Amino acid sequence: AARDRQIKRLQNETTLSQLKVEINLQRPRLVTLKQLQGFARTVVVAGSEEYVVQAVQEAAALLDQIKDRSICIIPVVLRGSQLDQSTLSELISDPEVLLAPILVDQWRAWMADTMKEAGVDEGSNVYVGLRMDGRVRASGKGLPPWKKFIAELTP
Repeated sequence: AARDRQIKRLQNETTLSQLKVEINLQRPRLVTLKQLQGFARTVVVAGSEEYVVQAVQEAAALLDQIKDRSICIIPVVLRGSQLDQSTLSELISDPEVLLAPILVDQWRAWMADTMKEAGVDEGSNVYVGLRMDGRVRASGKGLPPWKKFIAELTP
């Protein structure tokens, strides 16, 4: 049973590493999460539109420290249409911090699988924080503990 859980976790992380985001530096560029490994600590915030906006707002208040720690935020609205990226860009305009999920249905499917595996009700507001190597570092229900992440990670 432990081995099955470990295999499932590795499959889950492999699937996650193939999901795509858009980084808008000089021009928009599509990358997989695997391509961000070694450069970024990614935090996926997924849930209702209100939750995603609130999570990004809270991060915006700590933007300098978040950027210093190479944290990237990927907002995923789990139900309804994806938020217009410009809405979130008003909160965090730094394209190295706020990334746009591409092929949102794949992100939603990954989140649904992950939540089911963890025994979390589908549609809950959750976050998943990844280490630089792409492995899941922290996850939970509710708003991401941005201050705790900042305190634990070295710039």
